[in-house]
Amino acid sequence: MNKRARFYFKVGKANSFKRLNEISVLFYLLYFIDTMPSRGFVFVFMKKSQILTFAVAMAFSHASSSLTAAQGSSATSYAKPTSFPFQSDPAFSFRKTITQTYDQTSETRRSNSRNRVGNSYLDFEKKRLLRGAITPEDFRQKQGNYYSFFWRATRDASVTVRFEYRQANLGSHVQVLAAEYPNAKGSHKTDFAIVGDDYLNDGRVIAWRAMIIENGRIVASTQSFLWR
Repeated sequence: MNKRARFYFKVGKANSFKRLNEISVLFYLLYFIDTMPSRGFVFVFMKKSQILTFAVAMAFSHASSSLTAAQGSSATSYAKPTSFPFQSDPAFSFRKTITQTYDQTSETRRSNSRNRVGNSYLDFEKKRLLRGAITPEDFRQKQGNYYSFFWRATRDASVTVRFEYRQANLGSHVQVLAAEYPNAKGSHKTDFAIVGDDYLNDGRVIAWRAMIIENGRIVASTQSFLWR
């Protein structure tokens, strides 16, 4: 085993100390590629150097996307909702909203249905939501409501995307999640999720509202039909 292969193996082992993740898999792949014969029967249609380059590119792509997600829209929970005055601004607008729900009970009922019609898009979206889940507890904690808001700002501004929602078991109680954007010019996607124990104990989300707030005023908003 050469020095480079030993490095790949050590990094893969270090990243899989708590749980096998994408980084550890990629570095184990690099180790396997670096130690296999140049004409391995598994990779007949690709050269060894091409596979090595592809794996390194995937590793850097994953690292950069993880950093962007961490810096972009990390949601913060607030104990009490705060009222803001509404003053519409055409410089800010919500473009599209995607809502998804994953619940093991409904999934089991759907899979047992005789007349179930397959939908490749829905199946792919469910797999995307379950990415990283391995144990039964992991799948349990993935259950919940997922929201993706696509919005745009035509000028530079420091804004907050605020998500207010009510859950079935909490009556009229309003809860809040928020994500900060210090330089918001351009198109953005903000994700919020009510999952795990919050979903299982407090129930599904029955009404919600999303807002873009600048300088203590609501400049754009969108809401569900049942929001009052």
